Amino acid sequence: MTAVYDDEGRHIVNIGMHTDITDRRKAEKAQESEKHYSEIVETAEEGIAVHEPDGTITYVNQRMADMLGYSREELIGNLSTDFVDGEEKKLVIQTRKNLKYDGSFTRERKMSCKDGSTLWTLTNLTP
Repeated sequence: MTAVYDDEGRHIVNIGMHTDITDRRKAEKAQESEKHYSEIVETAEEGIAVHEPDGTITYVNQRMADMLGYSREELIGNLSTDFVDGEEKKLVIQTRKNLKYDGSFTRERKMSCKDGSTLWTLTNLTP
């Protein structure tokens, strides 16, 4: 805000300039929301994984990595089918195909850990 005075020193007007910061505020709000979401996901007791429709893993929380015995970096970029074997792999592929029609999926799933052991999970998939 800038005050403007006439030649005799009388205050005649204020000039205010306004900058549109709507986009910045939206970005700040989105960052806050993302931070909140991240805190929830990272403190969850459940293993959480996000993957593309083809099964490529794009995100795992630390709990998921711990359950399977891998680092997050070892999981991200791989296919979800890399962590199951035999008949289970076929079921994963079929389930992935059906998700777009079924909407969601819940069942017990047998997974393979890094050390070769088996991890049984109750898996819920939602597109």
